[in-house]
Amino acid sequence: MKFDPTTLKSYGAEGRDVVGFMGKLIPLLLGKDHFPAPLAIEVAHRTPGLSKTNPKAGPRPIIIKLLHFNDKMKIIRLAREKKALLYEGTRIHIYPDFSAGVLQKRRQFDSVKKRLRELNISYALLYPAVLRIHTGDKTLLCRSPEEAQAFVRDVDMHSP
Repeated sequence: MKFDPTTLKSYGAEGRDVVGFMGKLIPLLLGKDHFPAPLAIEVAHRTPGLSKTNPKAGPRPIIIKLLHFNDKMKIIRLAREKKALLYEGTRIHIYPDFSAGVLQKRRQFDSVKKRLRELNISYALLYPAVLRIHTGDKTLLCRSPEEAQAFVRDVDMHSP
């Protein structure tokens, strides 16, 4: 059975033992009481990227693969609940790793999401690529970027 990895953007303190570092970092960030037993991390590594000597390169994400799917779901849920995660004053982001195809579909909503933020309209991008838009007491599910763009055009036409 294949488990989807969870991606953590971190900023370089893991040293050579990335698995051990992540096994300590996750409970530290999300609360040790949520992890009574050590996490079973199969693999953890930084993504290939530009050289450390290039200041424009920025941090490279750390990809981890967990043995237990329930641990992955717990980590994602706790990270969402906690919102801001800090490690030594640096913000850490936790998000699921998507396939290239799913990522491409999700990116098609980027311009619509930007406009929704400008209009202060609440939204969420559901898996795999469905945009849920909240307006007042209504919820709209857009399964295509064109459907979402039509909604934004309608809002733009009716806004002052």
